[in-house]
Amino acid sequence: MLSLTSRYVRTMVKIVACLIVVSTAVLVAAPRAKADIDQVVAAYYPPLMVSAQGDAPGLANEIIQVAAKRAGRDINIEFMPFQRALHRLQNDPTVMMPALFRNPVREEKYEWIAQVHATQLQFMSLKRRIDTLEAARALGAIGVETGASTETFLLERQFKNLVHVGNPDATARMLQSGRVDAWFLTGPLARGVWQRLGFEEALIVGDLVFEQPVFMVCHVNFPPEIIAAYRDAIAQMQADGTIDAILAKYGMISHAANSASLTVPAARSSIMRTPSPGSGRNCWPFRRRNVTAATKAVRLLPSINAWALATPKA
Repeated sequence: MLSLTSRYVRTMVKIVACLIVVSTAVLVAAPRAKADIDQVVAAYYPPLMVSAQGDAPGLANEIIQVAAKRAGRDINIEFMPFQRALHRLQNDPTVMMPALFRNPVREEKYEWIAQVHATQLQFMSLKRRIDTLEAARALGAIGVETGASTETFLLERQFKNLVHVGNPDATARMLQSGRVDAWFLTGPLARGVWQRLGFEEALIVGDLVFEQPVFMVCHVNFPPEIIAAYRDAIAQMQADGTIDAILAKYGMISHAANSASLTVPAARSSIMRTPSPGSGRNCWPFRRRNVTAATKAVRLLPSINAWALATPKA
C-alpha cells in the first residue's frame, strides 16, 4: 500500500513539474501584454498623421515610430476622430499622441514630450487672398474645426464670425459651396483635403498668420521613465539628422542649420502671461525638470522658441 502511495506521489510530482515547464514556455513565447505596448491615438491630419502603417504614415507618426524603436518600446497606433482622440489623451494615463498643437488653453491638460515640427496657420479662400486677421474679421463667415487650436486662436482674439464644424472635410465642403468665406487651417492640411475631395476650384492660401509648435504629447500621468526614453530618442534623432530627413520626405523644409539650441520642455506650467506691450512676443514660462544630457541637446524645429512664439500678423 505504501509503495502504491509513493508511486502515486512521484507521478503527481512529475505531472506538476511538466505543467510548470509547459506554462513557462507558453508565457515566454506569448506576445507582450497590451499593457506593455504604448498606446498611441491619432486623427487624420496630413501631413502630420495619415495612417498607422505604410511607407508614408505622416511625418509625426513616422517620428514616433522611429523614436519608439530607439527607445526600445512597442507602440500601437489607433486612428479615431480628433475629439475622441483628445478625450482619450486627457483621460487615459497610458495614451500618447504623435502630434498636437501647443497653446496656453491646452498647457495643463497634457504632458508635452518634445516638439517635432512647427506649422503655419493661414486663411484659405476662393475669391481673394486673406492675409491678415483684420481682413478676416471683415468676412461674413470663417470655418474652423471644433476643439482645434485654430478655433481657440480666433476665439481668444474675439472673432465673432466663426462657423464651428466637425472636421476638415466638412469645412472644405462648406468653403467650396460658399457657405463660409474662408477656412482657417494649416496650408498643407487644407491643400491635402482639397485635393482628396477632388474639388476643381483653385484654393487661395493667404500669408502666414501664426506659426504653431507641434508636439508629441501624452497623458499627464504617463510613466516618467518612458517619457524620458522618448525624449532621449528625439534628442538622438535631432542630432543625427533623422528628423530632418523625415521632414524632407514629406516636403517640409529642414531647419537644422538655423534652429535654436534648446531643451525639450519637460513640464507643464500653471503660469501663463500675455505679451508685454511692445515686446512682440507671447511668452510662455515653463518649469523644467531634470533631463538627461542627450535631451539637453535637442533643438526645436523650425527656429522658433517654444517659450516665445512670434506675434500673429495683424
